[in-house]
Amino acid sequence: MFHNKADGDQVRARVAGCSSGEEAYSLAMLLSEQCDALHSTANIQVFATDIDEGAVARARAGLYPESIITDVRPSALRQFFVKIDSRYEVVKSVREKILFAMHVLRDPPFSRLDLVSCRNLLIYLDSGVQNQVLEMFHYALYPNGYLCSSAAPNRRTRSKNCSAWSGSTGRKRRSCRTGRR
Repeated sequence: MFHNKADGDQVRARVAGCSSGEEAYSLAMLLSEQCDALHSTANIQVFATDIDEGAVARARAGLYPESIITDVRPSALRQFFVKIDSRYEVVKSVREKILFAMHVLRDPPFSRLDLVSCRNLLIYLDSGVQNQVLEMFHYALYPNGYLCSSAAPNRRTRSKNCSAWSGSTGRKRRSCRTGRR
């Protein structure tokens, strides 16, 4: 995603159904680490959306219970969090990379994306709506952009522009690669 990005270009990602914000923050942290490793000057912008106003407000706060130490590697805990009393707060430099917003899926407000993650979204939708959402996300992606989703609960759900693949963890994901635009 960082290749062919000029000084000041953005690496743009979206997390649909962001809930508590953990996925959005994790993605921003991973992209930051990759940006640093590649000595890239690209800017990172993550759009995190949900239909639940309370979830968006909690996610925006970036506060997590002390129990996250079991899920976050120690180096990331030191680099990306500040301990405040019995909670951990995501550092400001990461929070500034994320725009949390309310969003209903029928209108695609974000485009020119390098990556869309909807890992926890499709399981709540029937197959017809899943296909509509996948097509909308495909349209929002740059050519050769990535769409990461959980395995759809309905095997008939497919996007003609995406193919399934398994990463090193063995988890199924969808990758969108297209020459359009």
